[in-house]
Amino acid sequence: MPTPKAQPVHTVNCIYAMFPGLKKPETGIPSMHMANAVIDPETGKTLEYRHLMERAEYKTKWTKSFANELGRLAQGVGDRLKGTNTMFFIRHDQVPLDRRKDVTYGRIVVDIRPQKAKKERTRLTVGGDRINYPGEQAQRPQISPLQSC
Repeated sequence: MPTPKAQPVHTVNCIYAMFPGLKKPETGIPSMHMANAVIDPETGKTLEYRHLMERAEYKTKWTKSFANELGRLAQGVGDRLKGTNTMFFIRHDQVPLDRRKDVTYGRIVVDIRPQKAKKERTRLTVGGDRINYPGEQAQRPQISPLQSC
């Protein structure tokens, strides 16, 4: 007789096992971590930023969301949003010649966060496979899988 396969252990279930007081929403996922794709209500298809920019009913809202993201990462957006100085925009001719091979790409990611005040969320992710930073780098702590669940 074959032995039954072990059921996958999901991180969410481990969190609930460690913190029994957490309230479980209907989905079984803590609502503070929920993010929903942007879905076209007519077709049911997932919309990415480029699709949202093509549609007049979404363009203004999502343009502002992306402006907020860029402003948050850079030097702010007027009096509306304070920046973190995480990145600075420079012209291509200001990139040192020996670093031009390190210029990477960005991807605009959109989602709906129903639990947030500003529900339309836009994030800029960069091509991690091409990042080459010569300065001192902070390391993220290594997280081991939860084995006590």
